[in-house]
Amino acid sequence: MMQAASMEEGRTPLAPEAPLSTMASRVARLRKLLVAITLIDVVLVPAMLLLPFSGDASQWRSQIAHWSLGGSILDWGLVAWCRDVLVLVFLELGRRQSCPEAGARKARRAIVAVLFIGVLRISFLDWDLPNAGDDFVPTVAWGTLATFFMAAVAQALYKATCKLAEEEQSAMANGSSEAAADDTASSQYSSSLSFMQTLRVLKPYFWPSTGERWEVLMNRIRASATWLCVALSKIFNIISPIYLARATNALTRALKRTSDPQEITAEIVWPLVQYAGLVFLSKALKEAQSLVYIKVQQAAYIEIADTTFAHLHGLSLDWHLRKKMGNVIRSMDRGIQAAQQTMQYVFLYLVPTLVEALAVTLIFVFHFNNMRLAVFVFLNLYLYIYATVKITLWRKQFRSATTKHDNDLHDRLTDSLVNYETVKYFTAENYERHEYRSLVEKFQQTS
Repeated sequence: MMQAASMEEGRTPLAPEAPLSTMASRVARLRKLLVAITLIDVVLVPAMLLLPFSGDASQWRSQIAHWSLGGSILDWGLVAWCRDVLVLVFLELGRRQSCPEAGARKARRAIVAVLFIGVLRISFLDWDLPNAGDDFVPTVAWGTLATFFMAAVAQALYKATCKLAEEEQSAMANGSSEAAADDTASSQYSSSLSFMQTLRVLKPYFWPSTGERWEVLMNRIRASATWLCVALSKIFNIISPIYLARATNALTRALKRTSDPQEITAEIVWPLVQYAGLVFLSKALKEAQSLVYIKVQQAAYIEIADTTFAHLHGLSLDWHLRKKMGNVIRSMDRGIQAAQQTMQYVFLYLVPTLVEALAVTLIFVFHFNNMRLAVFVFLNLYLYIYATVKITLWRKQFRSATTKHDNDLHDRLTDSLVNYETVKYFTAENYERHEYRSLVEKFQQTS
C-alpha cells in the first residue's frame, strides 16, 4: 500500500535494507563478544588483586609499598588494563575507518604480546614464599583464562573479518561483466582448502586404501610403524641428555673421592653406554622411519593422482571448453607433489619437533625445577616460529608470482604444440615464439 501511494505521488519507493550476510553477522557477534570479555576483565582484574587481602585496601597498599619482582603480582593489573584499553581502541578505530580486519589484527597482536609478558612475569614469581599460593593463584588463574579466551575470540574475529573483506571484494568484482569474466576464468584454477579438507586430501598418507587387500594391510602396518618410529626416536632423543648429565655428575663425585682412573671409569662407563645407546637408537629409528615410509608414500601418491585424474574427468563440459590445458597439467603435477611435501615436512618433521621442544620445556620445569629457563626456551621458540612464519609469508608473494608465470609458460607451450596445424596455417610461428619468449623472461625474473 505504501509503495502504491508513493508511486501515485510521483515519489520513488524506498528500497528495503539489505540484510546482513552470514559472515557480517558473525563478525558483529564476535566483536561484541570480545568487547564484553574485555569489559569484564577491566572489572575483575582489581577484584582478583584484592581477593587475597579479603578486600582490605590497606594491605593492598602495603603490598604496593613493598613491591618486588618475585614477591608481588600487583603490577599485572596495569599490564592487563593496558591490554584492555588497546583492544577497545583498536576495535573502535577499525570500525570507524571501515577496516575491521586491521583493528582485529592489532587487537590480536596486543593480546598475544601481553600473554607472553604474563608468561615471563609468572616465571619471576617466588612460589616458596609464605601465602604465595593465596596471593598469586587468583590473579594468575583469571589472567591466564581471560587472556587465552580473548586470544581465541580475537583470532576468530580476525579470520571472520578477512573472509568478509574477501566477500566484499568478490561482490565488487562481480559488479562489472568484464571483472566477472576475469574472475570466472581464474576461479577454475585457484581455490583454498580448509584444514579438514586438507586432512582429507592427505588421508592416504596416514591410512592408505589403494591396491590389493594385502597391499593395503601392509601399507597401513607400515604407516603405523612410521609413527611409532617417529615417537620412539623423539623420546630417545629427549631423554638421552639426562644420562649424559648423570655421567657428568658421576665423574664429578668420583674426582672428589678418588684419583684412581679405574674407579672413575667404572662409575661413569654405564651412564655413557646408556647415552650412546639412546643416541644410536634415536638416529637408527629416524632412518628406519624414512625407509618404512617409502612404500606408503608411493601408494599415497598413486591414490591422490588417481583421485585427481578422476576428478578432472568428472568436471563439466563447460569447464573443459574453457580450461587451459598446460595450466591444468602443471597445476595437477604441482598439487600432487605439494601434498607429499606437506605430509613429509609438516607432519613428519615440524609437528614432532614442536612436541619435542614442548617436552624439553616441561623437563626444565619438572626435572630441573627451573621455571625461568623453561620460559626462556619457550619464548625463544615462539620468536623463532613467529619470524619463520612472517618470512615465509613474505616469500609467498614471490613464489605465487613464480607459480603464475610457470603456469602461463606451460599453458602457452602446450597449446601452441597441440594446435600446431593452426599455427602453421596462419604462419604464426614468430608470434608464438615471441609470446613464449616473453613468458620465459617473466618466469626467470620472478624465479
